[in-house]
Amino acid sequence: MSAVLDLNAVSLIVSGQRLLDNVSLQIGRAERVAIIGASGVGKSMLMRLALGLCEPLSGSATLFGEVLATCDQHARRRLRRQCGVSFQGGSLIRGLTVDENLWLALTAPAAARPRLRRKLDRIGFEFGIDHLFATPVDALSQGQARMVEIARAFVHDPEFVLLDGPLEEMPARSAFLEKQLQRNTVIRPRAMLLITQNEDVAFRVCERVYRLEEGRLLAQSAGRSAIAVPGTS
Repeated sequence: MSAVLDLNAVSLIVSGQRLLDNVSLQIGRAERVAIIGASGVGKSMLMRLALGLCEPLSGSATLFGEVLATCDQHARRRLRRQCGVSFQGGSLIRGLTVDENLWLALTAPAAARPRLRRKLDRIGFEFGIDHLFATPVDALSQGQARMVEIARAFVHDPEFVLLDGPLEEMPARSAFLEKQLQRNTVIRPRAMLLITQNEDVAFRVCERVYRLEEGRLLAQSAGRSAIAVPGTS
């Protein structure tokens, strides 16, 4: 199985803290992997490194078979367009409506817009945000904005989805969102990197679960035991 993501012995230091220490991780096509761990241990930085948004101190990150360190910014943007991404801090454009933000995730000629309109309507219905399409982003609640972020990650049928903390800010909608993640990654096979503190959901949605602790990835079993990942010191 060819990998959509291959982190090879990467280390990362931020503000004098070693967040990643010789970490290796490979995610194959249509494979779902979760990383759990306490807040501030470096889970979000690992996701940014996987997208080429930061550089490792050592080791290499390969996305869709291309080593990010050798890619220019144009190539990195091209690779990211094959991904669906939802950052925990949010990236919706204020001043635009929900519908306008969703359209920004799509690049297509005018002739394709009727077909894409149907796709947007379907995604909106599945994620329960169709009633918000005309709403300005500034008027959304935190939970509503988070759901729009997650829905936007799927709108262009990406091969690889990276979600940072999608469940943490919406405990009341956790079961609903888990169902949509299952629908959009299992039933419609695509690779996923799920960053979360919700260990139970991680095991239900993903095939492999790791804990990031003191810069190391520890493989978690369903019984919650942990062993160091080979190649991780």
